Amino acid sequence: MDRKYVVLVGDAYYQLNDLVSAEKIYKEFILRAPQSPLVPYALEALASTLSAQGPARDGETVIALNQAELRSRDLGNKELAEEMEVEMGKVYYNQRDFAKAASTWNHLVQISTQPAVRAEAMYREATRSLAKSFIRKPFANGRFSFKTTGPAPGCRMR
Repeated sequence: MDRKYVVLVGDAYYQLNDLVSAEKIYKEFILRAPQSPLVPYALEALASTLSAQGPARDGETVIALNQAELRSRDLGNKELAEEMEVEMGKVYYNQRDFAKAASTWNHLVQISTQPAVRAEAMYREATRSLAKSFIRKPFANGRFSFKTTGPAPGCRMR
C-alpha cells in the first residue's frame, strides 16, 4: 500500500472521532517509514489527534509538533515548519502560557514570508491581546469593569 494512503487511513479514523486508532496509525507510519517526506504531515496529524484528546496530552502534542517542525526544516519545507510554529502557539495558549504563545506568534510575524502564516500569526496575537484586555470583573454594584488577567477559564484555541 502506498504510504500516503496509510496517512489517509489515519485521517479517516480521526474524522470518525476514533482518536485511539488514528493515533496508532500515525505512530506506526512514523516508525515504519521514518525517511518518508510524509513524516512531517503524519507528525502534524498525530499532534492534532493528541490535542483533540484533551489537555492531559498537551506534552505529547508539543513533542509531535516540535518533531514535525524539525523534520519539515530538514526536508526544506519551510512553509510546513512555519505552520507548525503557529500550531505550537495555539498549544501554549491552551496551556495558558500566554507569553510563550505571544512570543511564538510575534516571531512568525517578523520572519515569515508566507502571507497566510503571517496573517494567522497576527490574528492569533490580536485575539490573545483582546482576550487578555477585555475579561470582565463585576463590581459590587453589578456593573462590569475590564481587567487584564488573560482569557476566560476553559478557553481553548483551535
